[in-house]
Amino acid sequence: MQAHKATTWSRVCLLREGIPAGVIPILAPKLGWSQARLIQTMALPLSTVRKKISKGEKLNASQSERLLSLVDLLAAAERIAERAGVPEDFDVFAWLGTWLLAPAPALGGRSPASCFDTLEGFAFVKGLLGALEHGIYL
Repeated sequence: MQAHKATTWSRVCLLREGIPAGVIPILAPKLGWSQARLIQTMALPLSTVRKKISKGEKLNASQSERLLSLVDLLAAAERIAERAGVPEDFDVFAWLGTWLLAPAPALGGRSPASCFDTLEGFAFVKGLLGALEHGIYL
């Protein structure tokens, strides 16, 4: 979860090495999702990733990029919540998990999570999240 604070070079090295697949069972419940939902939503091969989780293996660079993009999105949501002054007991990650699955007008009624098959999609969703911070509902 701290990878979003790393230098760009450190992030490149992390992606080249691969992020441990064991991060998925940690992230999924934070969003209120099952592991399968997280894996499928990120367009990762379900059986391959499950094997990597069980064997303690790392994701490949492409898979790691998607996971790091999700961590970046979680960090952005956390920063937005802090700046907004939400109560301490507000579960920003659970809120984000719900928001990511809800239909979005800016996406023609598709969910933000439906964009997670590409890095550009993650960037677009991060922009939508930023717009919400400024009271812009797209």
